[in-house]
Amino acid sequence: MALQIITKHYANPCDKPDCICEDAEVALFFRGETLTTDGKAFFVGTISTVTALTTGGVDVVIAYDDATLPAEFTVILDDGLDLGTVCDPDCYSEGSWVWKTSKMIGAGQNPAIISRPHVIYLNTQHVANNVFDLPRIPFSQGMRLTSVKITCNRYDANTTLVAKLKLGSTVIAQFTGSLAQMRAMTISVTDLVADVKPTLHIESVASTIYDDSSLGLVLELIGILIPE
Repeated sequence: MALQIITKHYANPCDKPDCICEDAEVALFFRGETLTTDGKAFFVGTISTVTALTTGGVDVVIAYDDATLPAEFTVILDDGLDLGTVCDPDCYSEGSWVWKTSKMIGAGQNPAIISRPHVIYLNTQHVANNVFDLPRIPFSQGMRLTSVKITCNRYDANTTLVAKLKLGSTVIAQFTGSLAQMRAMTISVTDLVADVKPTLHIESVASTIYDDSSLGLVLELIGILIPE
């Protein structure tokens, strides 16, 4: 695996996008169903040189690392007559359509997104007043909450409660109401630093139907690693 170069020739200089200049990054998309070894439909190269020719055309030299390219794959650009194995280079500068699309898709697959579910009551247990110690936050940069949810194994619109997620006496998130469905708690403190130990306080549990309250309870903390 090594640094490779390839040349894109533009017979008409007006066909070259303005963003394709020396030191700029470009995205090279595969034709067909080919993917990189890390599952991407394109790889990124860097413009080494842009040379205006006496014929009126422009040669653009692109350097790229072939470390993630499939074995035995040869990078061939279109020559104006025949299609290559990759499409013409696209701008990959900040704000370009490829960059925006990559950011948008990445947001949905962000490995920094965290989901920490905690079983509070087992599926066969009735929800009741109690205080529960939760595991410590194990991330060195801390966790930023984007959502806190509670859900039951058996929903029951007749069961009401007050749920408070706390750090010491500070309320981080809270919900008051019935357990008719999944419930989102209202967050008042978003950032939890490393090694803090939250507690969940279940209070004022009541049911209009005796001995038929909600069964099971799971608390889910959803968020991201706090950017460093």
